[in-house]
This record gives sequence, structure tokens and C-alpha cells, in this order.
Amino acid sequence: MNNHETHLPTYETPSKTQVRLPSPHGHNLRPQSHPPSPQCGTQTPGRLTFRKEDRLLKRREFKSIARSCCRLVGERMCIDYARGRRQRLGITASSRYGSAPERSRFKRLIREAFRLSRDLLPAGLEIVVIPRKLAKNATLADIRTELLRLFK
Repeated sequence: MNNHETHLPTYETPSKTQVRLPSPHGHNLRPQSHPPSPQCGTQTPGRLTFRKEDRLLKRREFKSIARSCCRLVGERMCIDYARGRRQRLGITASSRYGSAPERSRFKRLIREAFRLSRDLLPAGLEIVVIPRKLAKNATLADIRTELLRLFK
């Protein structure tokens, strides 16, 4: 038997922490006059949101826009576009572009640039954005400037 195991108790000591179970009426110590806490992630509805209806989601939608043969080529991105019922955005970033974090970063930047610039872009266009290698070290301002420049 090892020396460091000789003085260990054979029984488990009870935990001193109390478990708090949620109650249907919330926290009882909060005064009734206190306003409720704000909800996380709530946004005001408007044009500055990027909802599911604003995205191209299906493969056939991407294919039909690619077949339309309307392409704009910039330093950081290529844009395929076609006339549609409303403005929508699709992003195609293959593994050839880079690693998953690099692709995700580009997608976040292009979504934000589209969201901020949608009033300045032509109405009724469905847009598919394809990144180029120079987009890896681009900032949001670079992406937004190029997006607007390509449609001018």
C-alpha cells in the first residue's frame, strides 16, 4: 500500500452546495416593481436584418443563377447574379479557397457587407458570391467597397 493513500476516508463527504431548481414564477427575491430583464439577441425588424428569406438555400437556385451567365469579377470576389423577385444572397466558398475558419470568416464578412449595403444595391437581384484568394486578408470595409463598386 502506498503512503499517500493511507489517510483517505472511506466515506464520501456530502456536498455543501445547494441545487437551485427553477420555479414557474421566476426568482422570488426580485421586487415585483422591477422591470423584466431584456431578452438576449432581440432585434428590431427592418431592412438591416438578414433573415432566412433573404438567403439562397437550395442547390437548384445556385445552379440557375450560375446558368444565367451574368458575372462580375473583382479582386476579392466573383459575383454571379440574376433577376429575381427580391434581393437574396448566396455564398459559395469551397475548400479550394481555404480552411473552414477562413471560409466562415469570408461568409460572415460578405453577409454583413450585403446586410449593410442592400439599400445601395440594385433591387430584385439574386446574388451568388464566390471568394478569391485576395479575400483572405480583406476587411469588412474592403469587401463592402468592392461589392458596391462591382454593381456601379
